[in-house]
Amino acid sequence: MFQATNKKTREVVAIKKMKKPFDSWDECMALREIKTLRKLNHTNVVKLKEVIRDSNKLFLIFEIMNGTILDLIRENKRFRGQKGLPEETIRNVMR
Repeated sequence: MFQATNKKTREVVAIKKMKKPFDSWDECMALREIKTLRKLNHTNVVKLKEVIRDSNKLFLIFEIMNGTILDLIRENKRFRGQKGLPEETIRNVMR
């Protein structure tokens, strides 16, 4: 993933480039990841803003996030010396 800025709105987004080439738009939209992300609307799930296919390359445009769950786990280990996350944090993320 990498960051980009929309030239018109100045909004910063995250872009995921899919490795596999896609021959058609229908093939792209049939991906389980895209189907699921388009339907989900939850505070703990990153929002899929747009899907772009250009020259058989597929790009997923997401809202930008401050960090990931992996970042949270690493931060917890570094500051508290614990492996994993406290049970309360896990419950909050899963809700």
